[in-house]
Amino acid sequence: MLAPSVVRDLCRGKGFRFDDLGESTMKGFEEPVRLFEVGRSEG
Repeated sequence: MLAPSVVRDLCRGKGFRFDDLGESTMKGFEEPVRLFEVGRSEG
């Protein structure tokens, strides 16, 4: 699953891992959006 940085910020400390995939140009957005791949934290 992919998520923007706002979701990463809201989920801090909730047991998720966010791997930075860099910025991507997305339809409907004027500026590139930084995307993160979401996974469960181990442990």
